[in-house]
Amino acid sequence: LKKRVGAIVGLVFFIVAITVYSLCVFTVDISGNEIVDTDVIDERITSETKLPLFNANIDTKKLEREIMSIEGISSASVSRIGTTLKVVVLEELPRTSIEDIRTVFLPIKSKYDSVITRMFVTCGTPLVKVGQPVQKGQLLIAPYIMKDEKTTVESKAGGEVYGKVWLKKTKTFYPETIEFCRTGESFTVYDIKAFRWINSPPNPFVYSEKQTEIIYLGGIVPLRAEKSVYFETQKTVVPFDFDSCGDTLIKEGVTELEGELPEDAVKIRHWYEIKRLDKIVQLDIYYEVEIRIN
Repeated sequence: LKKRVGAIVGLVFFIVAITVYSLCVFTVDISGNEIVDTDVIDERITSETKLPLFNANIDTKKLEREIMSIEGISSASVSRIGTTLKVVVLEELPRTSIEDIRTVFLPIKSKYDSVITRMFVTCGTPLVKVGQPVQKGQLLIAPYIMKDEKTTVESKAGGEVYGKVWLKKTKTFYPETIEFCRTGESFTVYDIKAFRWINSPPNPFVYSEKQTEIIYLGGIVPLRAEKSVYFETQKTVVPFDFDSCGDTLIKEGVTELEGELPEDAVKIRHWYEIKRLDKIVQLDIYYEVEIRIN
């Protein structure tokens, strides 16, 4: 029995610890919110209930009322699941803009030069059709309805119009370019965290490249330091050959143009043109996409 006392005491402590742990609330789980920031809800909960809690009788109804008082929250459900306080919220629908359809009758215009590919008219009269080229600013849907051949009735213009749009990016390359080349001179600075109050000497170079690494100085108690090496550079005019790196430049240009495309754009195809004037090279990159043009 004496040999088993330690095991028995340990088992008792384990049971007590598990019991105490099950009576505590440590974390808050918030879900259901997209518009209202989670931190705002968490601050409102913290103002009423301080975690962690031991064997606390949480007034969930009061917490629900406090959460619903937050602007943008329409309802809330608070429950305790194990050691977690679970909060599920339902947000209010966003407010829609109020338009006076009795006095405001604006036409829908094109934002791009394009060719119409598809259109969905909800109200008003369409002035274009699929396959028709349109210019930027051209009317697409008129704010009226044809009652008969000679009579029109004012109405709100609504709908979505999509078309093919061609976007362009131009880059010009000259026979010479400027590069910064190292001269062979360098300057090293050690920044020791323990001696930050000591000002480091300034970089003496006008143009330079910097390389930084973490090192340890000393023996028995090494000091962590940041070693910065400045390599002096100078402007140098060097010849530039477009043909030797043309493929790379074209890929870079296509990638840049893709990054500028609208989020809703559907990519169709891209191509490029190379124009030469004396030794100057002009690279034109085109991208054909389908986007909403109104």
